[in-house]
Amino acid sequence: MRLLLCAILTLLAVDALSQDMSLSAEANGIGSDSVLSFNRIPYVYASAKGSDVLWDFSNVQDDGNEDIFRITHLSDSIIEVSSSKEILNLHMTRTGMYVSHRESPLYKTDYPEKKPLVPFPFHYGDSISIPFKGEGTYCGDHVYIESGRSEFSADAQGALVLGKDTLKDVLQIRSLCDYELYMDADSMSLDVASRKNIREDIHYWYARGYRYPVLLTVRKSVFDKVKPVTVMETAYLFPPDSQSLLVDRVNEEIRKKSVLAKSSETRFILDTFHYTISNNGNVFTLKCSTEGTVTVKACVCDSRGIIYRQQQSECIKGEEFILHFDCQSLRKGQYIIYINVGGAIYNDKVVVS
Repeated sequence: MRLLLCAILTLLAVDALSQDMSLSAEANGIGSDSVLSFNRIPYVYASAKGSDVLWDFSNVQDDGNEDIFRITHLSDSIIEVSSSKEILNLHMTRTGMYVSHRESPLYKTDYPEKKPLVPFPFHYGDSISIPFKGEGTYCGDHVYIESGRSEFSADAQGALVLGKDTLKDVLQIRSLCDYELYMDADSMSLDVASRKNIREDIHYWYARGYRYPVLLTVRKSVFDKVKPVTVMETAYLFPPDSQSLLVDRVNEEIRKKSVLAKSSETRFILDTFHYTISNNGNVFTLKCSTEGTVTVKACVCDSRGIIYRQQQSECIKGEEFILHFDCQSLRKGQYIIYINVGGAIYNDKVVVS
């Protein structure tokens, strides 16, 4: 029962005290860290869009494996990121992060038109399409060209549940990268070489006050003409408690300000919100008043946490606000009305007779 009630409060509080989350080079570019560790998790699918989304990843657990990335700042704008699989050279600008070079024991690629990773600044509702082009060699003797574009969209924001924690002010960024790859042993034959179509579908979840995505999924599909050849899926977790250990003064300050602002706003709501609940023939009427304009959410549930009625609306400053819950068809017994006002939670027991 306790877990169900927690789920109800989480559901009601999706947009409580939330703000529009946005990415910036200062808060979300590569930091001064020398090593980053991302935990591998089973691939998760995400299709939610909108401004009031709740992502429930409470059951997601890492599989005990992690990928280590070593960071070397080659200059103020060029950063080398190396792992056990490959080495990337990233070009950092105020408008985003771009790949300028990548290599592994099998391949080397230079990007005369840099491949974008994340655009800056980026807000909910933003979208952008960026072309790129790469030239490289495979196994030292096969040349190839890759050419395409990456389309970015910030198509969802809301709250994300990880374990027992709920992160608010979360922004989902989707990167859909489509490109063609031509490869041949003879560089003069590239225009007639066998062509592969590749799609990289990446979802990032960024939370306010944390530099790196707390969750990341990658789905890479390789097509021979229109026929899929291979599909690879990977997902990573970089939880908030791990990111909190990083030396990151910018995001530390953002987290402090966020806590203070939410505490102050919650206190104001508690001091100025007034309500009554009346019962007329098992139709419950909630009357509210407040000194500030806020969103009010309310639901009727039983002791097991099952929700039977739910409503939400704006409570305007200085005006009386009324919600009706018709419970005549419910079983006789005791129920609970939960009320969420900008993140402050109230509850009253009522009886259907």
